[in-house]
Amino acid sequence: MPAPTRPRTADLPFSEEGSEQMLASYRSLIENIPGIVYTAELGAAGRWLYVSPQVEAILGWSAEEWCSDASMWFSQLHPEDRDRALADEYNSRMSGEQLTSATAA
Repeated sequence: MPAPTRPRTADLPFSEEGSEQMLASYRSLIENIPGIVYTAELGAAGRWLYVSPQVEAILGWSAEEWCSDASMWFSQLHPEDRDRALADEYNSRMSGEQLTSATAA
C-alpha cells in the first residue's frame, strides 16, 4: 500500500486573508531569528534581493547598504574561506541546487 501523500503548499486552498497572515508570520519569523537570512542571485553579477535586518547587529551594515553593494558578501569572506565559498557558489550555480549557509548571532 503506497504511503499517503500530503498536498503541496501551492495546492492548498488559502484565502487572501490567510495568505496575508502567513506572509506576516513568515516575515516576523525571518526578521526575529538570531541570524542573517538572505536571498541573492549567484555569480559575479548577482544582486542581493533581500537581507534581514539582523545584518546590521551582526556585521554592522544596514540591509539597505548590504543590498546596494553586490561585492559586500565577497569583501566579508575571510581570506582562508574565499576559495571554498566561491567554489560552493559556482557548484550551486552549475548544479541548480540551492546554496545555503548559516550565520548566527
